[in-house]
This record gives sequence, structure tokens and C-alpha cells, in this order.
Amino acid sequence: MNAIMNIREHVWDKAIESYSCSRIITMRVVTVVLLVVPALALEATKQLDGNYTELSDLFPELADLNSTHKPTTHPLLGGMKLSYCCFTAFNNGLTLTNGSLAISNPNFFSPGTTASDILQADQFPCTAVYNGNHSGAPVVRSSFKWCNEQCPGWQISQPKKIQQWIGPMVAFIFPCLVFCLSIPRRRKLEVSDRLFMPRLDNTWSFFMTPLRFLVAAAIVLTDTIIWLCLCFAFAGPMILSGVFEAFLDSRILDFVHRGLDRGTLDKNLATRLLYIILVGNLDFQSNSVDEEAEEDPWNDLERLLQEPHPSTRLPSMLDTQTAFGSAVGVPIVFFAGGFLYTLFDILSNLGNNDIAHALAFGMWWMTIPHVAIISSLLLAGNNPSTFQSAVSAATITHPPVLKLFALSFRSRYKTQWMWFRGRSKSLWLQRLVSTPPRTQDSKSPSPSPPPSQLFSLRTHTTLTLRTWLKILLLTILPIFIPFLLAFLTSYFTPQKGLSCRSLTFLLYFLTQTLQISLWVWVLSSCTLCPSSEKIHTPTRHTLSMRWNLFRCIAFWTLASLFGIASIFTALGGTIMQLVGVYRNCLCALPVWYWSGRYADDSEAYVNLSTDSAAVIMAAHTWWVRTGAVAVGFLCLSTYWGWWYQRRLRGIFREVAESIEGVGGGRL
Repeated sequence: MNAIMNIREHVWDKAIESYSCSRIITMRVVTVVLLVVPALALEATKQLDGNYTELSDLFPELADLNSTHKPTTHPLLGGMKLSYCCFTAFNNGLTLTNGSLAISNPNFFSPGTTASDILQADQFPCTAVYNGNHSGAPVVRSSFKWCNEQCPGWQISQPKKIQQWIGPMVAFIFPCLVFCLSIPRRRKLEVSDRLFMPRLDNTWSFFMTPLRFLVAAAIVLTDTIIWLCLCFAFAGPMILSGVFEAFLDSRILDFVHRGLDRGTLDKNLATRLLYIILVGNLDFQSNSVDEEAEEDPWNDLERLLQEPHPSTRLPSMLDTQTAFGSAVGVPIVFFAGGFLYTLFDILSNLGNNDIAHALAFGMWWMTIPHVAIISSLLLAGNNPSTFQSAVSAATITHPPVLKLFALSFRSRYKTQWMWFRGRSKSLWLQRLVSTPPRTQDSKSPSPSPPPSQLFSLRTHTTLTLRTWLKILLLTILPIFIPFLLAFLTSYFTPQKGLSCRSLTFLLYFLTQTLQISLWVWVLSSCTLCPSSEKIHTPTRHTLSMRWNLFRCIAFWTLASLFGIASIFTALGGTIMQLVGVYRNCLCALPVWYWSGRYADDSEAYVNLSTDSAAVIMAAHTWWVRTGAVAVGFLCLSTYWGWWYQRRLRGIFREVAESIEGVGGGRL
């Protein structure tokens, strides 16, 4: 019995001893956890009070600052590095006091920034990118004077950052090349036929074929880029001329339709007017001594009207032209879809100013599709060979200008530039309404139309002030809306204010407005003298009076000035954005700080860091809204142009098919 009791006591003592040991171990573990984990946590959050000797202990990005991040290229050649400026400003704005972080110069940070805010930031301010946190990174900034001294010059676009150069080109600019091809023009760079005639029996000539192809491709690419630049620089006059021609087409069709329905319009005159709608964009020989001169579509039209049933060719000529949907409608659908995809794709990079400005320039370049819309809704065909086939005339070879610029189409006729098409159709109408009565000795086989109907035509096609205001409104909108959306996006991208990019958009809009004013002057004052058939216009010195010479000099002086300014803002601004010239200290400031930017007490500060809360907020506020409005307006303009052309095509076809038995000199 005693032995059993002794065993129990021994087991009990062992249990108590084991429990005590485990309790002691548990308490020690808890003590270690309570002491070590907070220490590790404080170390992970870079505590203010520490035993740091250098800033690089807290921020490894600052290690070897000068050797790692300092620019190696001359600043005037694009060697500036905004990241180096940010690193240097960040380094100069902080210090270590007794081993703890402190702000030594608050001017390098936004007001109210503390050392604790910098330590608690998720990312280093100078290399921060958007990670879903809308609070962003602390703002590192500097005065303009410091930025200009420490980081002069500009920063060239970096090849690895595609959002700076290749992204905007592929997403916004390259698609515009498709639209400029549908805009009518008079001349283009000639591609020699020799490049496409290799002799198969000659080995050397055969192996030179790839080189010939490269040369031809280079010529075509250069020609397309030149034409794209011209379309962008002279978008205002092009749109104005197209809208003016569209109003004339509508007035002519309305006059013909009403006259035929009422039986008050001569069918020969109706047929002539319908042909003017289709071929009014061709040059005619004004003030020609020989009335039967070649190349004159007016005389060829006179002969065509003497043939039996000339009106039967009208529907066929209309149908040979490219439909609006094929020329512009479908490309704009793909363009709008790609633009929306790019818009939502870049939302993952909020806080990046390069993307914000790239989006702004993309919306600005939407001016080109609007020019294509206006040019494609017109009823006159771009290819003069259609009318040449209708009159069965031979082709005439026109030599290239300077042996470089050939006509866009090999035909006996010359088409007008897009910015002169409206004026050309107006001159065709003026030549018709000013046609003098034919006498018995006249060589023309066609008698003149009745004077009363010509007077009614003149009255019906004369544009009133109200009509001119409508034309100006429809001209300004396709330029103003893309400008406004691009301007707002760049203006409200921090630092908020009018600066280099938004100023480029503003100057472009002003130059286009001034060019439109000049072209309104040309269109409203262009006349054709009935007796001499001379064209009197501000663009030509056709009168011997001194005021006409002054008018001509004034027009070309202003046109050259506005044209050069428009080319500089459109092309120069785009190139400087893509290359990176706008990425400098001055363009980071609003213009109202430019005059006093060197003063010691200047409030001009340059934001150097990325992914700030203000930039993220601006992106949320403006990117999606302005991009969606730009695409919506483009689609609305496309539908309006499509509807307008389909409506006028239907009326034209209906009127043309209702005319019968016209020809052989009948009136």
C-alpha cells in the first residue's frame, strides 16, 4: 500500500513539474512575441525614431543617386530626366536628426506633408504607379528656379515607355491616315511607272524588284503623311468649303424638284443643274478665247446635253461614286471601337500624366475623321474619269508640277482641292445664271435657258445671312468639339492650368477660326464677270483697280501667316508631344506663372512625382467623360452625314429618273 502511495506522489510531482515548465516556456514565448513582433512592425514601417545614418537606409532608391540616375546626355538634346529631378528634390527635402527622419525643406513637398506621411506611403513618390489606391503617393515638387537650374532642357520620350510615343501614334494618329485618303485633292507625289516595269528576261532587273518596291512604298508613305498634315493644318477651310458645297447641292436639288413638280422648270435646265451637282468640282476654262478649248468640262457638258436622253447617265454617274458607308461609315465604327478599347485599357494607369496628354492629343486628332465625313457626304465625285466616260472624251496628259506633283487622277479634267470645291461649284452656278442669250450667229449648239428661270435660280441659290450663320455653325462644331475635349483634359491634368499642351490646342483653334474667316471672305466675294468670264476673287488680281491689288496682297499675307501658324501648332505641337519636348520645367507651369517664374518669392512650383491623388482624381473626372463624349460626337456626326447623303441621293435619283426626252437642242 505504501509503495502505491509513493508511486502516486512521484507521478503527481512529475506532472506538476511538467506543467510548471510548459507554463514557463509559454510565458517566455509570449514575452518574445510581444517584444519582437512590434519591433519588426516598426522596422517594416520605417519608424521615425531609429538609428539611421543615411537616407538610403530608409529609401534604397536614393542609394548611388548621382551615379545611377544622373543624366548622361546633353539636356538640350533631350537628356533631362524628371525622375532624377524628383530624386534630388526628395533627397534635398529630407534629413536625419538623431537618427530619425525629418523634413528639412518643406518647399520640396506639398503643404501639410509630414515625415510620417512619407514613411507610411505605399510607394516611393518618384517611381509610384497606380495600384488601386486613390490616395496616391506624396507630392514632391520644387520651385521653377530650382528645377531650371538642376534639370535644364527637356526629356526625350523613352523607348520602353510606349505610352509616351508609340502608343498615341498607333492608337490615335495612324488610324487617321485611313480617313485622309478619302479626302479629295488635286495633286499627289508621282510614282513613276518605271518602278513597276521590271524586265523578266533581265536577271539584274528582276533582283532589283524589292528595291523598286521599297522606293515606291516610301514615296506613297511620304505623300500620305504630307496630305495628312495638310488636312490637319487646313481642316477649317476644308470643312467650310464642304459645308458650303453641301448647302448649294441642297438648294439646287430643291429648286429642280419643285420646278419639275410644278411644271415650271425647263427639263434641259434641270438636267444641266443635276450635272453641275456631279461635276461642279472640276476646273473650267474661264476667259477662254477659244470657246471650243479642250479640257473645259463646260463645253463638254454643252455637247453632252445635245445627245439623246442625257439625263439617263445621271443615276449611273451617281452610283459609280463610293458610298458614304464604305468610305467613312465602316472605318469610323472600327476607329470608335478601338478608341473606346484604348480608353478603358488606360484606366489601369491612372496617375500617369503622359497617358492623360496622349488621350488629349488623340481627341484633338479626331478633327481628321470629321473632315473625311464632310468630304464624303458631297454628291460630286472625286474621280473626274466618270464624267470623261460619260462625254466619251479622250484623256489629256498633264505634266507634273516641278516634275514631282502629278494630278491625283489621269484624266482630261482637273479636280479642285478640297478647300476650293465650294467656290468651284459656286462659279459653275454663276456661269450658268450669267449666260447671255444666244443669237442666231452663235456657235454654241445649245440655246440659253429662259431668263426668268435663271433669275429664279439665282434667287433660290443666293445664301442669306441666316444661311451663312448655319454654315458657320456646322463648320465650327467639328473643330470646336475635339478642341474643347482635348483642352479640358490637358487643362485639368495637374498641375491645373493653361500650359504648353493646352495652349497648343487653343492656338490651333484660333488659327483655324482665322482661316475660316478668310475663306468666308473668299466664298462670299467670289464673282464671275458675265461679259469677260473673268473670276474676281480676293485670291486673284484680275482687276486693274488699286484696291483689288491691295485686297489680293492682304489675303495672301494673312493666308500665309495663318497657314504657317496652323502648320506649326498642328504638326509642331504633335511632334513635340511625341518626342518629349513638352516634358520640361516650363511646360509644367501654367502660363500665368511664366513672367515671374525666376523670382525668389514666386509661387511657381513644378510637380516632379507621379501618381498623386490630384492626378488620379483628374483622371477619374475627365478621362472617361471626355473620351466618351468625343466618340459619341464622332458617331453622331457620322450618322448625320450618312443620313444627309442618303436623303440627297434619293432625291437626286428620283429627279433624274423623272426627266425624259431631253437632248437635241430641245428646251
